[in-house]
Amino acid sequence: MTGRQGWPGVALCLALGQLGCGEDSTIGGGGAAPCPPGSWLADDGTCVAAGLPPDLPCPPGELELAEGGCSPPGVPPDGCAEGFEHDGAHGCEPILPPEVCPPGLMAVPGETACRVIAPCAAGAWGDIPVEPNTQYVNLGYTGGQSDGSAQHPWTTVQGGVDAADAGAIVAVAAGTYAEDVRIAGKAVVLWGRCPDMVEIVSTGQQLAAVEVRALAHGSEVRDLALRGGDAGGLLVSGASGVLASRLWVDGTWWGIDVEDDLGPASVVVLDTLIEHSRGIGVYLNDTVVTLERSVVRATTVSPPPWGMGIGVQVDPGDGGNGASLTVRRSVVEQSMGYGVLAVGTTVHVEGSVVRDTTGVAPGTPGQPEGTHGRGISLEADPLSATPATGTVRGSLVADTKGMGIAVLSSTVAVDSTVVRESAAFGLESGDGVFIQPLPAGPVPSLTMRRSLLASSRQAGFLLFGGEATVEGVVVDNSLLHHEIWMGYGLAALVSPDGATRSSLTMRGSVVEGAIVAGLALQGATADLVGTVVRQSRLDSSGQFGRGVLAQADEPTALPTELRLAQVIVEDSHEAGVCITDSLAVIETSVIRRTEPNLEGLLGDGLVTWTTVDRATASLTGVLVEDSARGGVASFGADVALGSSQLRCHAFDLNGESYEAFDYAFQDLGGNGCGCPTASEPCQVVSANLEPPGPFGGAE
Repeated sequence: MTGRQGWPGVALCLALGQLGCGEDSTIGGGGAAPCPPGSWLADDGTCVAAGLPPDLPCPPGELELAEGGCSPPGVPPDGCAEGFEHDGAHGCEPILPPEVCPPGLMAVPGETACRVIAPCAAGAWGDIPVEPNTQYVNLGYTGGQSDGSAQHPWTTVQGGVDAADAGAIVAVAAGTYAEDVRIAGKAVVLWGRCPDMVEIVSTGQQLAAVEVRALAHGSEVRDLALRGGDAGGLLVSGASGVLASRLWVDGTWWGIDVEDDLGPASVVVLDTLIEHSRGIGVYLNDTVVTLERSVVRATTVSPPPWGMGIGVQVDPGDGGNGASLTVRRSVVEQSMGYGVLAVGTTVHVEGSVVRDTTGVAPGTPGQPEGTHGRGISLEADPLSATPATGTVRGSLVADTKGMGIAVLSSTVAVDSTVVRESAAFGLESGDGVFIQPLPAGPVPSLTMRRSLLASSRQAGFLLFGGEATVEGVVVDNSLLHHEIWMGYGLAALVSPDGATRSSLTMRGSVVEGAIVAGLALQGATADLVGTVVRQSRLDSSGQFGRGVLAQADEPTALPTELRLAQVIVEDSHEAGVCITDSLAVIETSVIRRTEPNLEGLLGDGLVTWTTVDRATASLTGVLVEDSARGGVASFGADVALGSSQLRCHAFDLNGESYEAFDYAFQDLGGNGCGCPTASEPCQVVSANLEPPGPFGGAE
């Protein structure tokens, strides 16, 4: 094998279940055994070679489905939401115009061209339905004696609203209506000819251009443009079952605000464009809103430091009252701060796109230090500690300057979703998925299935204390953030305050193309089954590029506890699997093709290293092959080896004392070494080697 290193003057040493040097110099190869070296006896009496069992229901990297069969990792070809198409690899892409639509035009997933919000039909009132009690409004009418008829229409929108019967239509002709409209005490259908020709501009005398208030249940606001300067576009409070359809809300302080100050409220927003809000595009406080086939675009930040496309929260400290947001087949783009923020409440994002969320630059009033952006963020209420809960399904979160999906003391399920191009903002973040508990908040939890995390700047998936289950996920091509020296595929660490350990379960997934490490664990518990970690790359200094890293958390001294079963770790650098001050159990897995770093050093399949607390590793039925240097190396650590093969290395086993710690190898029997076949005893050597350097934790 190319790149193999020779070691002259090597001393041989072996310990069977004890520390230090024993009398023998080999492991395996002696005495009668039921199976050849490097294999184990199955329950049916057959001998099974070390490595992956032949009867696996699915190969590593594929997910076994509850209904039977295997699914390749990532979004399945039939798993794309309406308005999306499969990319032929691991994800889905939205069907949208190639560029962001210009002001006043919109497109939702499934549409290939930008379009007007609603067409403008012929006639003074277009195609607004004609009913016996319709109240007509026309700003251009100058005939006097207004009575709300088509012949003598009202000249103000409020005049038509006041005169309307409960449930009646108020039909509004073209014009710019500089007034503040209030609907209260009855249901009214406020219907304009089209948003391009009818606009209501707030005078600033009330909170929004149009307010739907108490007892106006079932009201509708349709086919209008709403503008407001220092006011909002549409306010709903104390009214349920409200419909906002085909609106153009532009240049307001906030676009649509739904609150419970006057009583419970619920709104469905359809086919609406909300853009250029100076603070919040859509805001919910203890209410229920569905946003469907709509676009929220170009929300900027204003003091106080709000800046979000959509925000939903409970009243601080009240523990929540069933408030929720559903975003379906919509686009939230170019938000400054947050794309979608849920605090202590419920959010469901389905078949939607959240993209181009940027951070807030340093020096912005109210945020002089600046902040990174978050595409979708679920956060516990800081006063009541009520967690946010939610789902993200069949969606795309892309081009976030900070974190794609953030889960802070909350619970979320992500399915059939792509999170890509999570970039750093200054020195901050750059994570596809970020999970962390808040002070005094509950332990966060995330389940991600059949999804794709691609091209994150710091980590594809960063678990900073909490619980995560990852099934059928591809973590692809994490990029190095040079300023803070990270580029992990997945990282699971202890929370910054040291109070919460990370727990990671991973099934049927693939981690590939990471820089520094495919999987980095620090003081965590991790259980990986049927997963592939491959093609980990060297960093800019030509070091690291390891497959799986597991070490103790330095501040708390918590060890990592790692289990690998039916896992492939391949094409790594320096170490395929590196265990420092931690515990690892590796079963029926493969570690292969571990190369040295740029200086030609290291290149071991498995490295165990004790610096403070004794590292231990148990390998059963494991195949380690084609390492540039050693198959298994112990630096003051305990290694137990049974029914395993170490094939085609410069040496089989290396044992080195490290500071006050002696190494130990325990022979569990059935091992074999050699090249090209592993039929010989395994040689234990001491070559005065140095261990690999520790990896840096997330800062």
